[in-house]
Amino acid sequence: MAALESSVDVASTWRERELAAALDRLERETVHCVVCEFDPAAVDPALESLAARAGAVPIVAITDGEAANRALEAGATDAVDPGDDPSVMAARVENVAHRYRLADDRSSDRHRAILDSADVLVWIVDDRGTVDYASPAVETRLGYTADELERTTLLDLVHPDDRALARDVLSVTAGDPIGSRETITLRLGDSDGIWQLVELTAVNRLDDPIVEGLVVTASEAASAVDEDVETAIGRLRDPFFTLGSDWELRYANESARRLLSERARPGTIVWDVLPESIRDPFHERLQEAATTDSVVEFEITDPTADGRLAVTAEPDDDGLTVHARERTTRDARSPYGVAESRRLRERLELLESTVDALEDGVAVLEDGTIRLANASLLELTGEDALLGREIDAVFDDALAETVRERARSPVVRWMDPVRGELDSGRSVDVFVAPLPNDERTVCVVRDRWRSGAASLSLVSRAVTTLASAETSTEIRRSVVEAVRSCAGGEFAGWFLVDDGTLRPATVTTRDQSTGIDPRPVSLEGTSIADALGADGPTTYERATADTFLSRSGIRAERVLAVPVSARNVVVATSTDPLAFESIDPRPIEALADAASTALDRLEQRTRAREERRLRTRLEDAIDAFDRVRAGERAILAAGSREDVERRLCEAIVGLDPVTTAGTIDLAWVGRVDDATETVAPNVRIGRDGDVLESAPFRVDPDAAEPTGRSAATRTLVVDAFERGRANADDDSAWIGRLDDRGFRSGLSVPIEHETFRYGLLTAYADDPSTFDERIRRVCEHLATVAGHAIGAIERKRALLADSVVELEVVLRSDDEPLSTIAHRLGSRLDVRAIVPRSSGGSTVYCTVASGEDAGEGEIDSLADVEAVERVGNATTESAIELVLEESTVAETIAEHGGTIRSIVPVDDRTRLVFDLPETAEVRSFVDALERVYPGTELVARREHDRSMPSERAFDATISDRLSDQQRRTLETAYYAGFFEWPRERTGEEVATSLGVSQPTFSRHIRTAQRKLLELLFEERTDE
Repeated sequence: MAALESSVDVASTWRERELAAALDRLERETVHCVVCEFDPAAVDPALESLAARAGAVPIVAITDGEAANRALEAGATDAVDPGDDPSVMAARVENVAHRYRLADDRSSDRHRAILDSADVLVWIVDDRGTVDYASPAVETRLGYTADELERTTLLDLVHPDDRALARDVLSVTAGDPIGSRETITLRLGDSDGIWQLVELTAVNRLDDPIVEGLVVTASEAASAVDEDVETAIGRLRDPFFTLGSDWELRYANESARRLLSERARPGTIVWDVLPESIRDPFHERLQEAATTDSVVEFEITDPTADGRLAVTAEPDDDGLTVHARERTTRDARSPYGVAESRRLRERLELLESTVDALEDGVAVLEDGTIRLANASLLELTGEDALLGREIDAVFDDALAETVRERARSPVVRWMDPVRGELDSGRSVDVFVAPLPNDERTVCVVRDRWRSGAASLSLVSRAVTTLASAETSTEIRRSVVEAVRSCAGGEFAGWFLVDDGTLRPATVTTRDQSTGIDPRPVSLEGTSIADALGADGPTTYERATADTFLSRSGIRAERVLAVPVSARNVVVATSTDPLAFESIDPRPIEALADAASTALDRLEQRTRAREERRLRTRLEDAIDAFDRVRAGERAILAAGSREDVERRLCEAIVGLDPVTTAGTIDLAWVGRVDDATETVAPNVRIGRDGDVLESAPFRVDPDAAEPTGRSAATRTLVVDAFERGRANADDDSAWIGRLDDRGFRSGLSVPIEHETFRYGLLTAYADDPSTFDERIRRVCEHLATVAGHAIGAIERKRALLADSVVELEVVLRSDDEPLSTIAHRLGSRLDVRAIVPRSSGGSTVYCTVASGEDAGEGEIDSLADVEAVERVGNATTESAIELVLEESTVAETIAEHGGTIRSIVPVDDRTRLVFDLPETAEVRSFVDALERVYPGTELVARREHDRSMPSERAFDATISDRLSDQQRRTLETAYYAGFFEWPRERTGEEVATSLGVSQPTFSRHIRTAQRKLLELLFEERTDE
């Protein structure tokens, strides 16, 4: 199976080791082929279970030739022999999967084509109603394009009163097994705002890998009118229509359709097709008939002719039957004349229109029963009808009781309102006025949020919240809720301006159960772009804000844009075409100003926190810097090599990682034994140092522990410890011991000066991330300082050593300057002094065993020789001064406390003789020399005593008194003949050879002379 899996070239493969997991995978994923092993001797073969679950998905069985037929009988599509070549097996599997995939795609395409051509309303939605697909029929049936509905919620098309039911049906269907279905009857709206009654059916296909959603279809509700009755009623000249319990039109004859609208058809909500001139009286009286369950008669002006219609509404168990007929003079029962009756009728109509136009709700009560209610009261309560209902169904208990008390009071009018809540929870002020000489009472119900006091209270609470807000999310949530409440909108959202795009940050809706997720909107070409620069709120009609609405996916007729800052804007919307007309902008402007101030305050707090954080980091960095400098001073003040190593380890353990976790718990310095190729610990500081005992630190570039790799590569190595990653058993056990002691990472870095290695620094930490880039640089820096300190200590020890080691080596380098000069002269060079130059290179004073011409002309032409000059008047040997542009082998030897004696050319090689202090590690020194000059070979080693101790002590004292620059200046002047009489070199000439200015030379030479004289006279004074 593994070989087959690595050979199959498919987009994705899954390998399940258990049958239950494979069956679950078939349920959850789209699978084009199943491959499994077949054992005919098994008690419960997996192949049969897979075949029962796979359906049409092909199965390839892996079994030998004899059992292939039994595998096919068990449900396999094909069988392959496990002994076949993996590439052949892979090709057969890919062919089976490819054929199934093609057949599946053709079937899906055919079904999609049929669905797209059918005049059927079909949606595919998720469990929350978000539309993933809408059939093209939505354009002809509802007036929307499929693209407009995709990624919106299907619930937006459902009547607000039916949305809770629709949401529950979608939720129940989604929770039932695949294939379950639920059907409900509800009102569905088209793009013109007309509601029609439909049967909505939802089928669960969420677990179907092809559909992955709920399939929702809509069909017209069944008609309840018998065909013969429909024919008979259709002949009537009077308008006649029937309504269902949800105010849907079940039947309308031809006269009724002329009265209502050409768009009237079964299922349409009657309020959407009634002419505007008669809509309100029809709404009020039909609601009264349904609420009181009694016949209601009323008159209306015939919108289709010059006359009036007498309308009768008779309720039944399923709805209402409405019959309208032309009113004749015989129908008049008024004691007034025709003209007076017309005038009274017109006045009544005017009063009704006035009451309906009021923004406040108005109700007429009779013994606690509502006998009249205007449209504003219906909107406040959220009810479709109030006539005939008790006030207890509208007001809460306390408010209803107070209204009854005032209605029974002999006081004609109460000046102060009653404050309370509607049954829906909305706060209102109710003005109660008993009608004189009547048993009825007028109540004026005012929404408290529309009053100035309510707005002030709302703004006050919002400002209080903003003052204590700790996050921008709290600020945005408080402001959008307050703006929506003040404006009376259905939606409010806070949008952030980000690179020319409005991105929704916080949204709220009046109906919290209906979620709206607006899309990001490009500012270009939208009216909201102009609102960002406005001084206050701006109101837009749909035509002006259509670009913003269509891009965001918000359905609205009015848009209110409230700028908060140049990068923040609050947008409120409403489906009411007259929304935001009468609102007071001042509370909203106050909210915007308070939000802007809160954001500025929050930004200042954030900036202050960031500055405090940066200051803390800076203080930590300064503290870490001070620790590093203290470590440097301690290392440089050490008097011995062991002391340097100990103080180095103390400085490393004392480091405090600033940006990473963990601490450095153990540091140690080891020395490399080139003979055994191992590293031996010498000094250790920290906890669990005993773990180093008998540790296998091998010099190996592939070692598991960083010490061995650093010793082999001479580079810094950092590693996190993992058990079982080592290449050898000893290394693996060593990593395990470190892990047992709580060490999770390690660092190792060479302690070197120039090319000479004095040892290795290794540190262990208790966290894998402790050795970050900063800690690495610090460790490397301190190791370098320790290398310099050890080098200086070794050079001082060399000056005080009682004996020296004389080495003779063979140099095979062709580009070493002194070797090249010796070969050009063909004579031995005895080196007297080497003085490094500040500008690079060095000045070498040497003698040639010849009393004649020293060959200045022969070596002056060499590329590395800047100048050559003969000094002194010796007759048996020639003293010459060589100014060289490049470093020489003499400098490399001197850096390690050595002194070169002679350079002798021999054939194509060069023999060097030089002295090293007895404390020097000869093998390490020769290896360092060989790295600089490949092919170097040690041919002789001799030991001999140095000069008298007093001379050595004097040399050490001179080294302590004089700086390197002062000593080089004094030595160069001496060998150049500056102190001869007459002078062989002037001060300016010596300064040029040193690569410094003449004033600098004079300062160094006088300082060096003064220190020598002080040493001479101070010692004599002491004696």
